[in-house]
Amino acid sequence: MSGTGLKVAAAAKGPETRAEPKIYKRGDYTFNRRFIETQFSGFFRIVPSDAEKDLVLVVKTPKQDYIARRISRISATEMFISPIQAGSKEVSVTFGEIAEVQVRHKDDPIR
Repeated sequence: MSGTGLKVAAAAKGPETRAEPKIYKRGDYTFNRRFIETQFSGFFRIVPSDAEKDLVLVVKTPKQDYIARRISRISATEMFISPIQAGSKEVSVTFGEIAEVQVRHKDDPIR
């Protein structure tokens, strides 16, 4: 057996590549209940699926940026998110306040 087969196998086990964050900006998208429910449906679960377990939502508003693991509930005008900061309680964010929403890996830096 030649040594090239071992090199290919080692290269396949190289560093893990992550997908680029998905960024939804106001102006490109209309933030409303239907958009949030369809685009971020996996973030409504109490226990995230394998696809969402390492992902977070970054919700940017003019006042503050929130990093959340899940959307706890939603109404016609606002969504309630559970920030990942220790000791944080549920936060209400109205759709009109949202400037941008990012879906990114939990270890990636905020852009």
